[in-house]
Amino acid sequence: MNSPEDFQRLQDTLDHIVLTYSRLDSHTVFNYTLFGSSLNKVCSFKDLGVVMSHDLNPWNHISRKCSKANSLMGFLCRTSKDFQSPTTLTTLFKTLVRPILEFSSVVWCPYLTGHIDTLERVQIRFLRLIGLRLGYQFLETPVDCLRISLGLPHLATRRRMADILIFHKMVNGALDCPRLLSLPEFRIPTSTRSEDIFFKRALPSL
Repeated sequence: MNSPEDFQRLQDTLDHIVLTYSRLDSHTVFNYTLFGSSLNKVCSFKDLGVVMSHDLNPWNHISRKCSKANSLMGFLCRTSKDFQSPTTLTTLFKTLVRPILEFSSVVWCPYLTGHIDTLERVQIRFLRLIGLRLGYQFLETPVDCLRISLGLPHLATRRRMADILIFHKMVNGALDCPRLLSLPEFRIPTSTRSEDIFFKRALPSL
């Protein structure tokens, strides 16, 4: 640390460092201290672009990313009125908007239907905006047909593929993370039709 700003950044980090993870409604509360001073507790914090919550619920992250993606998508639509090609607009969506919704998804990938639908609604809104330019009414846009023709699979499908890719890298040694690799159990199939190659080990309660 070479400047007062460096010291202040460290202090700001220490002020927001305590976040206890638990999915239980009631859990033990402990007051952590540093050199005799109590550290502030927070319910969430952003780490490398991902909002982490104390209950491991990804909603805070999802809502923020959806808000940011919708704002950017609105800006793109306003500034691209001369772009009539759906392909051009789709390229902008894939390049600038969709990465916001997918960044580090293997860390926060949702499992609740409401969270999954909230993310997907951003892409559906984009498809309806494309439909407007093609002459459809907003709510009458053939979303599924446009999704296929423009090459925009469901976001949940893309997140699942991202999870599979990470797992493939772990199993094949392309990702150095023995702690994660120790969690799945490998099962030798009893028949050629068996699909139970892997199964999850129960994780200890937090």
